[in-house]
Amino acid sequence: MFSLKHTLVLLLFWFCANPMTSHAAKRIGDISPPDGYTRTENAAQSYQAFLRGLPLKQTKQVALWTGAFLPEDYYDSVAVLDLPLLFDADLEQCADFSMRLWADYLNSVNALDQLALYDYHGNPRPFANADKDFTAYLRWHMAYSNSYSIKAGAEKVRSLSELRAGDMFVQNNSGGIGHVSVVVDQATSLLGEHAYLVGYSYMPAQQFHIEDASNRDGLGAWFTAEGYKQYAQTVFGHFGAPEVMRFQTRR
Repeated sequence: MFSLKHTLVLLLFWFCANPMTSHAAKRIGDISPPDGYTRTENAAQSYQAFLRGLPLKQTKQVALWTGAFLPEDYYDSVAVLDLPLLFDADLEQCADFSMRLWADYLNSVNALDQLALYDYHGNPRPFANADKDFTAYLRWHMAYSNSYSIKAGAEKVRSLSELRAGDMFVQNNSGGIGHVSVVVDQATSLLGEHAYLVGYSYMPAQQFHIEDASNRDGLGAWFTAEGYKQYAQTVFGHFGAPEVMRFQTRR
């Protein structure tokens, strides 16, 4: 029979040997960074802080808009965002979910006057000028704009060294179907090296999951910037080369 002291020692050993996994994590910010890395500091009301605080499901089941679920092993995932789909329609795919996250952030900090998503051609359409409520505004953009719109309208990040949480890897070389991945967290080593959690929604409309880099020469679950770019090119290269884009607030 173990004494209470022995039991506590064993529990401490187990937790040290098994750092917080995605299933234990309740929010993105609970997912352990790679060894030797700490989370990059973010301003309290920044988009980066908002993403870090997003809730996670306690399973890896991705819900589809039809009400069905993908098997837990369908993706190599770290976790799935605990954000139910907004619409009973095939709308919230990859680009749409990236727009939703940005819009949800501005809504959360009472800054919808700074929200301007894009029409199909990349022209900004400010929420303040829209004759729609927030949900209807999102639905319109999910229906009539896509990854091409983000590529045409958002700010291009010129160097991977500038990559930060909230940025997007956008792939679309035709104007039609493309792909968008979103960086949802960043960690930094003492040497100034960076690692990232990256995820996406997909087709058909489905919940957003965070990809696991463990089987892709990653730093545990985390990608390097170049590592995710290579992954995106390998898996989604038929949509076009990945370009890093960044949403901007309306001024």
